[in-house]
Amino acid sequence: MAPLACPARPQAESKPKVCLRLQCLELGLDAGMLLPVASSDRPPFPKLLQALATAGFLGRGYDASCSSQLVELETALQRQAQLQREQQDFYSQVESHFSEMADTIQRMKRDYYREIDHLREQLSRSARDPRFRPDTVFFFDPEAHRLPSWEFIVEQLDGMRMKREVLREELGGD
Repeated sequence: MAPLACPARPQAESKPKVCLRLQCLELGLDAGMLLPVASSDRPPFPKLLQALATAGFLGRGYDASCSSQLVELETALQRQAQLQREQQDFYSQVESHFSEMADTIQRMKRDYYREIDHLREQLSRSARDPRFRPDTVFFFDPEAHRLPSWEFIVEQLDGMRMKREVLREELGGD
């Protein structure tokens, strides 16, 4: 996130302004505001949050002049980034599984039609030659296209959860 340059205050203007930047990649929000301050004293942070909440910007606020709140903000941002990475990993896995399922369906369809064509050919040959003995050939095997068992899925999910917890502990997360 690039720092927002606040314009310099003209000499003739006596009212100070607060420069505020709001950015959210998920919402496509990147806004900067100059808010006039009624007095020359430091504007009260709770009133600023109240004004933002009234304008529709709801959520937790952090005062940048308070180091403990900056640490809290950094922790919240790291947690959000971690959640986004986990979400992206999950969607990548979903995409991968979808591609595998699409390939499996195409193979299943191909094998099914191969077997139907083979059976039609055998019927045609047996109609022409009564001594013809058809081969027992299978191209389509339904067992090869079975969905995984629920126990297998639960084991996979449990393994993913355990990896995530180990990674969280290694990184010193909560």
